[in-house]
Amino acid sequence: MVNKALEGARGEIGKSLEAAVTITADAAMVAFLAGFGEQLKDVFIVSDVVVREDPAAAAPVVTVARAPGAKCSRCWCWSTRVGEAVSHPEVCP
Repeated sequence: MVNKALEGARGEIGKSLEAAVTITADAAMVAFLAGFGEQLKDVFIVSDVVVREDPAAAAPVVTVARAPGAKCSRCWCWSTRVGEAVSHPEVCP
């Protein structure tokens, strides 16, 4: 579902790492996805993943938006934390 949503957003984003994905699902799916923790963004090859619970969700809903921030020159992910380290302003933590 995430890959299909990313393909549908190709006009808004270029590469998948330019994307922030939001998944809205029921409690069981949220619990399953929570087991992946921070690795979920690596599984989907995107810069950010937010998982929200909606008890009324009959099926998961995936939305894609452009990831906020700047592109890290080390990992190529987009982050609002790029430039926090004064000594390395081009990378994220």
